[in-house]
Amino acid sequence: MSRFFRKFAFACTALALMLLGTSNGVHADPILLSNTGVDGTGNVLSNGAVDGNYTVSFEGGSQYVGPSDYAVTSANGFPIGYWIGDDTKSTWISAEQNINGSTVANNGINAGGGYFDYVTTFSLPFDATLATITGQWAADNAGQIYLNGHLIGGSSSIPASAGYNAFNQWTQFSIASDFLRGTNTLTFQVYNVPQNYGNPEGVRVEMSGTYFASGGPSVNVSVPEPSSFALLGLGGIGLATSAFRRRQIVTAICKTHSPMRKIV
Repeated sequence: MSRFFRKFAFACTALALMLLGTSNGVHADPILLSNTGVDGTGNVLSNGAVDGNYTVSFEGGSQYVGPSDYAVTSANGFPIGYWIGDDTKSTWISAEQNINGSTVANNGINAGGGYFDYVTTFSLPFDATLATITGQWAADNAGQIYLNGHLIGGSSSIPASAGYNAFNQWTQFSIASDFLRGTNTLTFQVYNVPQNYGNPEGVRVEMSGTYFASGGPSVNVSVPEPSSFALLGLGGIGLATSAFRRRQIVTAICKTHSPMRKIV
């Protein structure tokens, strides 16, 4: 094969991949996720501000009923220093609005032992195929992650035995299953160990994610309800027709300008 022909074949292949890949949407898009303690543009909140991206509920009783949770920064003093310190990506959030004031455990009142569920949501389009989320989190005292009610186990969980390390260092996590097309619910469940003295609770999360649309890699996103298949079918026909036309264009270009074309 001549050097010129090799270059020509490479150019045709690149053109085909560009046209067909673009028509099939084979690229990763970001999932719109929120770290804890940030506003709608990703800027960290001031101490005591409400985090509108998360809600919290307390399973241990009515002491903290939510749904609001509040940013906790170094401006608060305790427990930052025991907890991981400030950065520009996230802050801690807690069900306790005044975690260092007269109404909470720092002054000898029990902050409440039990389960605090911090919940955020995100959406995936109805042609999503493969999705992943990776990140890091910390909790006082222990915690587990759930996506759409499914436990994300393994090293993503923070065991009660982690002790001091549960809130003074990060725990990495990765999610690669149990995604849904449409709205997804991501829950960071924190277990606060009961005690009768200074006992704050909180969670901190930093994460990012991507998804592929139709034509991407293998599927790990659940299909929609049957009523949605009609719409997906119409979209699939459109993609197939577009891809076929683009293949015809590529074939025509390559045939017309091929150095192997017979001249009569």
